[in-house]
Amino acid sequence: MTNKAPKNLREAMLQMARNMELETKAFFTPPYSVTLDEKANCVGYLIYDTKQGDDQEMHAYIVGAACFRLRNEEDKNAHWALQWVWIFPSYRNHGMFDHIKGYRNSNLMNQAWQVFEEYHPDFIVEPPYTKAMRAFLRKSPERMKRCPDARWLLDG
Repeated sequence: MTNKAPKNLREAMLQMARNMELETKAFFTPPYSVTLDEKANCVGYLIYDTKQGDDQEMHAYIVGAACFRLRNEEDKNAHWALQWVWIFPSYRNHGMFDHIKGYRNSNLMNQAWQVFEEYHPDFIVEPPYTKAMRAFLRKSPERMKRCPDARWLLDG
């Protein structure tokens, strides 16, 4: 999604950013990344879960969001940076036993990550990282390679 997306989707993105700020308290979600200002070169993603309703129709529920910004530094090639991602706590940390617990889309972050890699193949993950993000990144050496400074992956 860009700054040209429908207002209700941009508002949903803003709400996810506010949720992240409320949860983490120490993290600041840059305002340009949620308003998706054209000058900021940002792209936002809404993360959703689907559920079949009683009416047998599929319904989508927004359960998170992520924001990328195009970084164009003088001494480097332009590249995309994942600035922040937030998913409702009840949709995080679902592992191999989720089919027993009855969760529908237990790997939302893994699914989102695949989309991120498809549309931004050379992106980096900008610090600082929340505890949940550090845990997610440490699960895969390929993910860890996307971190410009490994010091941020240490528990603090």
